[in-house]
Amino acid sequence: MGSETHETPGVTRIRVATNAVIVRDQQVLLVEFSGGTADAHFNFPGGGVELGETLEEAVRREVREETCLDVSVQRLLLVVESVGSRHTNTIGGRRVPWNELRFFFLCTAADSAQQPRLPNVPDGTQSDVQWVAIDRLPHEPVLPQVSHEVVAAIKDPAWRALVIPSPPSADTP
Repeated sequence: MGSETHETPGVTRIRVATNAVIVRDQQVLLVEFSGGTADAHFNFPGGGVELGETLEEAVRREVREETCLDVSVQRLLLVVESVGSRHTNTIGGRRVPWNELRFFFLCTAADSAQQPRLPNVPDGTQSDVQWVAIDRLPHEPVLPQVSHEVVAAIKDPAWRALVIPSPPSADTP
């Protein structure tokens, strides 16, 4: 038999992902990663959409998996498009073209008394979850680099979801 090809979302086909922009007391919840890139960085909680899942179901599941927090989804803020001809990601120590469509949703904690925390078994290089002041976001190492757009979308309730083509990443030359 011939060699098998393994599909890798983002590499062999477009990956669909969701992220939560969770706001509480003028702060946003971020997940810190201490590996995967040359320097530690933050991501908005989120990840890939699973087959049979809606975008809102995916963002709620991913937030629960990464921060142990239950959220209510408010509205779509951003759609970020990463095109392989202009964007790369490091997988298994190798830079590869990365193709992804990522949806950022404004969320709030379903229970204001619930505190986020790392899960008992965190994802890969996930090292912390922490609240960061909204106005500090553009000064923090957040990937993908959409902090300015996120701040604008949070501050303007009339903001319409914006498509951002291929924002810079840590791997983009």
